[in-house]
Amino acid sequence: MAKPHIEIGELRKSGPVEVVAGRLSQLWQTLTGDGVNIKSTDSSLPSGALQVWKFGHNAAVGTSYETIWIVGGLYPWGSWKAWDDATGSVVTLKSTDAADTSVEVAWEGLGADGELVSGTTTTDAVDGTTGVAVATNLNRLHRAYRVTAGTSTGSLQLTVGGTVIAQIETDLAATQLGLYTVPAGYTAYLQSLDIAVDDNSDGLIQLMTRPDGDAFYSRSGGLMVSGATRISYASSGWSSGLPFVEGTDIDVRGVKVSGGGSPLMSVNFHLALEPS
Repeated sequence: MAKPHIEIGELRKSGPVEVVAGRLSQLWQTLTGDGVNIKSTDSSLPSGALQVWKFGHNAAVGTSYETIWIVGGLYPWGSWKAWDDATGSVVTLKSTDAADTSVEVAWEGLGADGELVSGTTTTDAVDGTTGVAVATNLNRLHRAYRVTAGTSTGSLQLTVGGTVIAQIETDLAATQLGLYTVPAGYTAYLQSLDIAVDDNSDGLIQLMTRPDGDAFYSRSGGLMVSGATRISYASSGWSSGLPFVEGTDIDVRGVKVSGGGSPLMSVNFHLALEPS
């Protein structure tokens, strides 16, 4: 099989990589981070196709379902307007510590009409806790990461109407969001799903989705996990994975079933996006 050259988000690097059974190998986790859109120029793949790698973790999952994201609890989807709203919502960047001044953060998500957009925003130059509006109104946020070298003193937060919709911890420098919304003009196919829970606990994972703002419902029978488990939905070919139409919100949720304390749960999933 030919080894495609790639463009990785804003990094715009290229190089040879292996494609295994129609999906990217684990090498992508090292190359791309959280949810970078990757455009392949390999002629064997559909024109305009994208690869998306997403991951997140929740450090303390309780006995009620929680989204696998670093903030904990259920993700506040209600803070957003419709995924394809014509105006979008104002997103604000701030830190929990005043010392985090002039910290540049890159972000990717959906803008007006559900189109893929990306950009950078910098925290206030005087007081890091003062919110700075992202220049482009957004309908969803897929990922964000710190561009400025070094470490931040506090947690960098992106908010909508005062509600945290993404958070960057200083030791990770990137969001941990086990969720995604399929952009306008694409159909997404779930290629693989990796889930893990503390060894001392048993967890149940649900793949929840809602097309075009409808109610969330489960797309799995519940995945029991003790330790690390890998689920592959793509047997062969580009578009053989579990499909999601444009505007579908994907939310991976977990709950503790047994064991002590509140276990850490993590998820990695890979989507292939094909132009509709």
